[in-house]
Formats: sequence, structure tokens, C-alpha cells
Amino acid sequence: MCNLAGLFGGRPAILIFVGSIVPFVAGCVPFTWTTHEPALIEAHETQLVAIQPGQTTRAEVLELLGQPWLSNAYWRFDVYRETDYERVKGVMTLVLIPIVGLGNRSDWESYALITWDDDDVVSALATATVVRDDLTSERGQLILRAREINLASNKPHFLLGHDLVLWVQHDRLQRYLEERTESGACTVLLACDRGKLCPTQVIVDDSPPFDPAFLKLFCSAEDHCAGAEPDPQASKDADRPVFRKPLLHPVELAPGEHRIGLGDRDRDRAEEVPLGTAEVTFNCPPGQVLFARVHAEAVGQSFWHGLRLQLSTEIVDTMPPDWRDYGVVLWRADRWFISPRGQ
Repeated sequence: MCNLAGLFGGRPAILIFVGSIVPFVAGCVPFTWTTHEPALIEAHETQLVAIQPGQTTRAEVLELLGQPWLSNAYWRFDVYRETDYERVKGVMTLVLIPIVGLGNRSDWESYALITWDDDDVVSALATATVVRDDLTSERGQLILRAREINLASNKPHFLLGHDLVLWVQHDRLQRYLEERTESGACTVLLACDRGKLCPTQVIVDDSPPFDPAFLKLFCSAEDHCAGAEPDPQASKDADRPVFRKPLLHPVELAPGEHRIGLGDRDRDRAEEVPLGTAEVTFNCPPGQVLFARVHAEAVGQSFWHGLRLQLSTEIVDTMPPDWRDYGVVLWRADRWFISPRGQ
């Protein structure tokens, strides 16, 4: 018999029994039921129409939309997000009989990226509604730009979901680095080289790991994905060309000794891959800006794990020239890389 309270900490759960003439019960498995409210998306889009750049103030937007999903006072932007779905956890009895699927409504998400001027008046507004579970076309990918702030989702994967990234154009980087230097802090900018392979995990000191991979986008090299390069392999299962947008990941540190560790996990299976670790230690003096070039070289391939990578990191004190059109990551996958100061 299923222990429902034990699976979900005593909270209510849903139990579904599937019967047949001679049912064979195999056990209980957790599952997620999705409910949809399409009116939420429609109401959100209607509210956004009232926002006028150059006229609407931030106070008026807060009154209209409430608190933003993401906000950064230093870079002066807010992100609003509305969805038409809700995930409800439950458990079901698993039986060894065929079950015919009843179909599933697509999950919709509506986004608004809003930037502010020095007087707290809207300077730019970009909006989009995407189909979260569309894996092959541009309908499933978010790409927004408001002034120099960009919000995009990685080309979706049916196992990995969406990788959302906020980044700023490279010309805003110099002011930030000057302020970091004046404050006596240490800053490391980490990136993979264009056209090269990239590890799937970076760990700085004892912080949680992050994936430094370039974004895979449905876009052209002439629009706000400037500096992106074609990705023929990813384009094979898409309805239009896919490009790789190079990204710089800032790491804000205190002066002193630090460690960068690299690891490799199968991006499709989220599991460890043999022969894929490396570590480097370095000293970062007060006010120093360093650049970590992450290298990955294929040294073999297996049926289960694909490429096996040999990893290494090179620490230099001068920015590589070809990094100057990389996007600078502010936030990615629920993590701020540049502190949202002023909040």
C-alpha cells in the first residue's frame, strides 16, 4: 500500500488507481499533474499594453503589475513573468497494463523586460509569449532585448528544460570593472573559447557549480545575437538555423587565494562522464581583474557518454581580443553572477 504522507511530508496528494480484469500492481510512483488557466496570460498581455516608454514611471508599473520576478537596481531593469500552468504534486499506483494518453495542453509563459532611466521612467519595454514545451521551433524560445539588457532561453531540451539567461552588452562591462577595481575587490571573468568545446561544470571555491556553455539560439548573427556563430549540429532537428552566443561569466570574489575546478557531466543525461576533471589555484590581489580561459579537448568517445573531455584553465590578466563581443552574464539558472546591488 502507498504511503502518501511519507512521500510528500504529510501534505495532501492525489492517488489514481488504474484497473483491469486482472490488475498487476507494481507500486507507487510520484507524478506531477498540470492545471492550466489561459486567462492569466491574456490578462498579463493586456496590462503590458498600458506601459508606455518615456511616460510610464516605475511606480506606476509596480502598481499595475506588482513586484517583478527579477529586479536589479544597479543595471536598472525589471523582469515580469506570468504562466498559465501550475504543477500539482501527487502519487499514482503503477500497474503493468497499457495506458492510453489523454493528451496535454501546451504550457504558455509571458515575459516582460523593462528598463528604467535615471528618473525611474520606463526607457524600453520588450515582451514575448512562448510555448514552453515546443522543442524545435522559435515558438519555444524566449529572446528579448530592452536597450542593452537581454533575456533569452537556451534552445530547449526535452530532458533539461529551459536555461534562462540575462546578459548585458559588452560595452557596459568597463564601468562595472572600474568600480570593482576601485572597491578593492577581486573579479574573474570566465569563458570558453569561441569554436571550442566547453566543460559542463565550473566550481569556484566551494560555491555551487554552474554550466558555462554558450547559449544556443534561434537568431541571426545580425540581430541582438551579434557575435553568435552557426551551430550546424543543433540546427539538424530545428525548423531554422541555430546559433551559439558566446558568454562571459563574472565571478565576484574577495582578494586572496581561490580555486577553480572543472568537471564534465553528460548534458543529455545529467550524469558524470569519465576523464573530465581539472583544478587550478590562483591568487587574486585587491582590485585585480583576471580572465579564466576554460579549455576542453576531446580525447575519446563512448557509446553511453559521448565525448570524453580533457579539461584545463588558463588564468591571464588581459582580456583575450576575441572576447570583446561576448555577452556578460548577469543572471543564469536562478543565480546572480553580478550582484543585484541597490536592492
